[in-house]
Amino acid sequence: MPEPLKPMIVPLCRKRTESPPPEHGDSSPPAVKKIRRVAPSQSFADVLQEMPANVLVNKPASSFDASNMLKEALVFQYVDIQRNQLQNRPVVLIFGVTEKGTRVLVHVVTSDLLLSRTQGPVDGFLEHYKTKAMTWMEIPPSKFKPVTESERLSHNQVEFVVQHDDIIFHPPEGPWAKSAPLRILSFDIEAMIAPDNGMPRYDHEPIIQIGNMLAMNGAPYPYNRSIFTLNTCSPIDGAEVKSFDSESAMLLAWRDFVVETDPDLIIGYNIGKFDFPQLILRAEIFGLDQFPYLGRLKGARATAKKLPANKRYSKDAPILAGRLQLDVMQHMQEGTVERTTKERTPTGKPKCDLNTVSFEFLGKRKEEIHYMKINPLQLGSTEDRKQLAVYCLNDANLPLKLLECQKLRCLEESTDAARANPQYMYKPFGQFLRNGRNPPPPQRQVYY
Repeated sequence: MPEPLKPMIVPLCRKRTESPPPEHGDSSPPAVKKIRRVAPSQSFADVLQEMPANVLVNKPASSFDASNMLKEALVFQYVDIQRNQLQNRPVVLIFGVTEKGTRVLVHVVTSDLLLSRTQGPVDGFLEHYKTKAMTWMEIPPSKFKPVTESERLSHNQVEFVVQHDDIIFHPPEGPWAKSAPLRILSFDIEAMIAPDNGMPRYDHEPIIQIGNMLAMNGAPYPYNRSIFTLNTCSPIDGAEVKSFDSESAMLLAWRDFVVETDPDLIIGYNIGKFDFPQLILRAEIFGLDQFPYLGRLKGARATAKKLPANKRYSKDAPILAGRLQLDVMQHMQEGTVERTTKERTPTGKPKCDLNTVSFEFLGKRKEEIHYMKINPLQLGSTEDRKQLAVYCLNDANLPLKLLECQKLRCLEESTDAARANPQYMYKPFGQFLRNGRNPPPPQRQVYY
């Protein structure tokens, strides 16, 4: 296979007022020019122009100094939990985020009693310590030690080892009901449209664009906006355009982008049933063996079932170790009164497409492009592909707006529901987000 071509990066086409990135743990937004509310008729290209300059706030693990963290208690909010082996002994791996925004991985050496439980060390640990979704944990300064470089298992900034009985668990109430500064990636893909021949979509629909919005939870705007395009694209004011000559090069670059920006939570609209499986299965067609390693554990490979898009469930979304996934479409389909739209399908069910949901809860329609126009736009000029790119970026931005919407409170409401649901109360939060409140029946049909 030839070496993937380097991307052609189109810089921002107009200089705007510089502003510092949001500080981790700082609830007050930086001083930037006021972003006016978006009218339903306003083009998203105009919205992008009003946003501050792109910044990145991630600090790579290779440049992070953890020595100062050993002098005080380690306090972090638990995000995800996995199991692994450490010196031939199963351990529980807890991924978390501190108040200052440091991404940590804690190797918890558990007891034989917890390891022997029938539900396994992860569920046994959570149930034993009554640990619910997004719980804050505290470890005294003398009770944890850094992991050696040779024993590091993740891309996290720091890793520590601790005994299970040295962890202090804070119930999620009062001062511990707060949220850590989570880094959120909202993305959307566009694919070529193929004739419906009854085969799985990934075989016949190349991915042509990937739109990305990076934001800190609670921030008024995404701090980084980018679009990956197959073939050239005209500059987009307010977003970075990265163009590629091949789909395989674009996929590999996006995989590196996810690992480098290191999101705690990945969201989108229908990403469980379509976007994630499409990405992984397209990478499989090209033999991109390194692509599925999208999570925080270096050796954890994400897989996708080879099913037609209309046969997939959100719970089939690939597991990305250390990262949460929230499919906003699945959240809307779970059918509480607060999330019901007024518009109905011909069968009488509430409509859950992104256009309808955006109008119902945000007061604006998305910039619609009929699916029959996608192929001509992709095969057209650089300006045609720019039109498609703005559409893709808007579809990545709207889930962020829905996540922040006070009528929905997607993440907060999901967290509260997981803590109250007896079936998931002491299970990994990611498992609840994938299965939802109404898990679908088991699947039987698989395409190979």
